[in-house]
Amino acid sequence: MKAWHILLTIFFGIALLFVTIFVSPIILFAIVGVFLLVLLSYYLEWGMYVLVFLAPMMHWQFQLASFSSVLNKYPDILTFFAPMVDVWAVMVLVAYGIFLLRAWAHGDTIHIRMPGIGIYGLFLGSALVSLFHVFPWEVVSSLKYIIRFPLFVYIGYVALGVNILTTKALLHRAMNVFLFSVTLGAFMGLASLFFHVWGLAGLMRAVPFGIFGWAPFGDQHIFLAELFVVTIPMAMYLGVVAERATVRHVYFGLACIHVLVCLLTFSRAGWLTVFVQTIVFLIIMRKKIPWKKVIHTYVWWVIAVLIPFGVYMFHFLGTKVVSMSDAARLTLTDISWYLFRHSPFIGQGVGTFVDRVSEIQFFVYEFGTPIDAHSILDKVAAEQGILGIVAFALFVYWLLWQLYTRAMNTAYSREAQYISMMSLFVVGGTLFFQLFSTQYYSAKVWVPIMFAFAQLILYKGDAVSYTTSNFFQKKRKSIETKI
Repeated sequence: MKAWHILLTIFFGIALLFVTIFVSPIILFAIVGVFLLVLLSYYLEWGMYVLVFLAPMMHWQFQLASFSSVLNKYPDILTFFAPMVDVWAVMVLVAYGIFLLRAWAHGDTIHIRMPGIGIYGLFLGSALVSLFHVFPWEVVSSLKYIIRFPLFVYIGYVALGVNILTTKALLHRAMNVFLFSVTLGAFMGLASLFFHVWGLAGLMRAVPFGIFGWAPFGDQHIFLAELFVVTIPMAMYLGVVAERATVRHVYFGLACIHVLVCLLTFSRAGWLTVFVQTIVFLIIMRKKIPWKKVIHTYVWWVIAVLIPFGVYMFHFLGTKVVSMSDAARLTLTDISWYLFRHSPFIGQGVGTFVDRVSEIQFFVYEFGTPIDAHSILDKVAAEQGILGIVAFALFVYWLLWQLYTRAMNTAYSREAQYISMMSLFVVGGTLFFQLFSTQYYSAKVWVPIMFAFAQLILYKGDAVSYTTSNFFQKKRKSIETKI
């Protein structure tokens, strides 16, 4: 930290003491907020590290009601609450705006990266078109939904991230922070088995839990499982590119721990996603894998380890809690299909699914509080129709194709190929998982997508350049080999 920053902090502390004693506390809040924003504008990368650390902790809520003693004169705003990561993302976004204003004032050239905005804009456009089907009194709430979710996850995570993580070192540090945060959740999941946090008919599963009422990772097994499908390939990549053998073993060990806890969650979506990721990887790498060695050395050990988990899972599938979960999800899918049939082209209107479910008395009677669609496909189909499905499918296909072609292009450096391969499985895994979950507009999904976009930009110049001399040297070696 620069010397003038330290002096400014000391002066600010003295000023805060004065304000606390003699002035209204609300002014104190405002001064603290402005100071933090200005400070963040000088250390944007640290703000991004905090954002990435908070991303897996979607259930850590910021509530203004906690400050009721200070904000008692403003009861209308006390009802505000949001995930801590979203609130922090807004702060970093404002700090980035201050940074841009300062750069503009100094006469610097300003370049804001908005990767994929053209094709993602089609999806946002389909959300706007869907408003033609909502009731007049729902227009405002639907517009707020577009800004709060589909637009915010792009601006607050993807665009913000790629403009702050402007070097490979910053990107790798951010991925390490994300991995560390999820590892805390993994150890919490393991601890839950010893504390018997979740149990049914003699069966247990790894779940996150609250500590004195604070539950940053939530309280359901699926909230952990959807993180591991991201961090398993991420840890493997970081291990492969690590320079020291000790560090490499640490990353591979973390990957094994995350696989283990993912299995112990007994999340059907988690198991299925990891299985699909593994099969796709084997298909892509089929020509490079020494199959005889793998089969004789590893496959039988893997089967032996998975058999007990498979037997345990079989018992889980027969429990009442699983059958009730299946019934609720099938009912939500039926509702989604019903809503889609009644407005197949533009949908019922973005952000209206929960309201439509609340109008179906059968669901409320059987399953209680109305909930969102348990699949991103059901969600988009019901709310945005064919237009939304096609637009989002184009965005996903375009991104995955960019990652796949980079990963398979030998003109790029090995590191560029490896990180694109990792990103392919990170993005594909997290989006595949959302076919069975409700976290589609959350930081835990869009921060990994941001990593993928960032590496596509940062490693764009890693293509190997072939000079004339290199070309002739390659030809000469080829001729000598033939001779």
